[in-house]
Amino acid sequence: MAAFAIGEGILSAVSSDTGDPAFWHLLLAGTPAVVVFVVPGVLSVRQGREAMSLGRPDGKVPAIVGAAIAIGFVGLNLASYLVGVVTG
Repeated sequence: MAAFAIGEGILSAVSSDTGDPAFWHLLLAGTPAVVVFVVPGVLSVRQGREAMSLGRPDGKVPAIVGAAIAIGFVGLNLASYLVGVVTG
Protein backbone atom coordinates (compact mmCIF):
# COMPACT_ATOMS: atom_id res chain seq x y z
CA MET A 1 0.00 0.00 0.00
CA ALA A 2 2.90 2.32 0.68
CA ALA A 3 4.28 1.81 -2.83
CA PHE A 4 0.88 2.63 -4.35
CA ALA A 5 0.45 5.72 -2.16
CA ILE A 6 3.94 6.97 -2.96
CA GLY A 7 3.62 6.40 -6.70
CA GLU A 8 0.16 7.91 -7.02
CA GLY A 9 1.02 10.78 -4.67
CA ILE A 10 4.10 11.78 -6.64
CA LEU A 11 2.27 11.36 -9.95
CA SER A 12 -0.57 13.62 -8.87
CA ALA A 13 1.92 16.17 -7.53
CA VAL A 14 4.01 16.42 -10.72
CA SER A 15 1.40 15.85 -13.41
CA SER A 16 -1.63 17.99 -14.10
CA ASP A 17 -3.00 15.34 -16.48
CA THR A 18 -3.24 12.06 -14.55
CA GLY A 19 -5.18 10.45 -17.42
CA ASP A 20 -2.26 10.65 -19.85
CA PRO A 21 0.93 11.68 -18.02
CA ALA A 22 4.26 12.21 -19.75
CA PHE A 23 6.84 9.41 -19.63
CA TRP A 24 9.14 11.35 -17.32
CA HIS A 25 6.24 11.85 -14.89
CA LEU A 26 5.69 8.10 -14.80
CA LEU A 27 9.39 7.48 -14.35
CA LEU A 28 9.64 10.04 -11.56
CA ALA A 29 6.64 8.58 -9.73
CA GLY A 30 7.32 4.94 -10.47
CA THR A 31 10.94 4.72 -9.38
CA PRO A 32 10.39 5.33 -5.65
CA ALA A 33 7.27 3.15 -5.69
CA VAL A 34 9.16 0.26 -7.25
CA VAL A 35 12.03 0.69 -4.79
CA VAL A 36 9.62 0.60 -1.84
CA PHE A 37 8.02 -2.58 -3.13
CA VAL A 38 11.21 -4.36 -4.20
CA VAL A 39 13.24 -3.74 -1.02
CA PRO A 40 11.45 -6.45 1.04
CA GLY A 41 11.96 -8.94 -1.79
CA VAL A 42 15.65 -8.13 -2.01
CA LEU A 43 16.00 -8.43 1.75
CA SER A 44 14.26 -11.81 1.80
CA VAL A 45 16.59 -13.06 -0.93
CA ARG A 46 19.57 -11.81 1.05
CA GLN A 47 18.38 -13.39 4.29
CA GLY A 48 17.45 -16.64 2.55
CA ARG A 49 20.88 -16.91 0.99
CA GLU A 50 22.47 -16.12 4.35
CA ALA A 51 20.46 -18.92 5.96
CA MET A 52 21.52 -21.35 3.22
CA SER A 53 25.17 -20.41 3.68
CA LEU A 54 24.80 -21.13 7.41
CA GLY A 55 23.53 -24.63 6.70
CA ARG A 56 19.76 -24.07 6.59
CA PRO A 57 18.58 -25.41 3.22
CA ASP A 58 15.03 -24.24 3.96
CA GLY A 59 16.34 -20.68 3.53
CA LYS A 60 15.74 -21.03 -0.20
CA VAL A 61 11.95 -20.76 0.33
CA PRO A 62 11.93 -17.09 1.38
CA ALA A 63 14.60 -16.34 -1.20
CA ILE A 64 12.52 -17.80 -4.03
CA VAL A 65 9.26 -16.25 -2.81
CA GLY A 66 10.84 -12.82 -2.29
CA ALA A 67 12.48 -12.85 -5.70
CA ALA A 68 9.29 -14.03 -7.43
CA ILE A 69 7.17 -11.32 -5.82
CA ALA A 70 9.66 -8.55 -6.59
CA ILE A 71 10.19 -9.66 -10.20
CA GLY A 72 6.47 -10.22 -10.67
CA PHE A 73 5.62 -6.73 -9.40
CA VAL A 74 8.12 -5.02 -11.66
CA GLY A 75 7.09 -7.18 -14.64
CA LEU A 76 3.39 -6.55 -14.07
CA ASN A 77 3.87 -2.79 -13.87
CA LEU A 78 6.07 -2.77 -16.95
CA ALA A 79 3.57 -4.89 -18.88
CA SER A 80 0.74 -2.61 -17.79
CA TYR A 81 2.62 0.43 -19.08
CA LEU A 82 3.51 -1.24 -22.38
CA VAL A 83 -0.07 -2.38 -22.97
CA GLY A 84 -1.24 1.16 -22.30
CA VAL A 85 1.26 2.55 -24.82
CA VAL A 86 0.35 0.01 -27.50
CA THR A 87 -3.40 0.39 -27.14
CA GLY A 88 -3.12 4.17 -27.02
